[in-house]
Amino acid sequence: MRVYVPLTLSSAAAALRTGWVPAGTVHAVTPALRERYGTEETEELELAALTDAAQTSLVALAAERASRGADGRAGTLGTLARRVVLAADAAVLPAPAEGWDEGDEGDEGPVPGRPTGLSAVVLAADLPWRSVVSAHVDEEESEPDVAAAVAALGPAGSDVRAASGTSRDERLGAVEDAEACDLLWYATSELPGLLEDLAGR
Repeated sequence: MRVYVPLTLSSAAAALRTGWVPAGTVHAVTPALRERYGTEETEELELAALTDAAQTSLVALAAERASRGADGRAGTLGTLARRVVLAADAAVLPAPAEGWDEGDEGDEGPVPGRPTGLSAVVLAADLPWRSVVSAHVDEEESEPDVAAAVAALGPAGSDVRAASGTSRDERLGAVEDAEACDLLWYATSELPGLLEDLAGR
């Protein structure tokens, strides 16, 4: 099954280094996603699943930001606000319903305003790098919008719908601005060079 794996630059570099993507929640074209969009157009549905993965990547970025603290060293992969999604072919299991229920204000899953749970599945096992078919990464011009969305989500590990110094509408607007940013497509052979270039910024 084609899956879309939400990562960060740091976790993508680690996967490339080890040759494995750890098992976890990923996104794919599921029956629930088909039902929501009311279409059988594969391209449209795969784009929706990829977008869900890209927005889930925001949560991973928020987790990195929280663990790094305010004094992270500039110029490293961990400080760059770019979403990363790997497209791969993998065996999956259904995602547990717990944690993906619809919120009080129409949110599903950890990303405000984005029902990412509809496309959520779980990798059946760690994913070998050879199964990755492409990578999708934010361009430099998107970094301010992505950084604003990460800040709006607040520290991962808490309820991202809870108060974080801004109103829900403000946080939702920041997330939507990030969602509007297109990710650039990279062949898997191009990703090592991209990560090396970004690490040297």
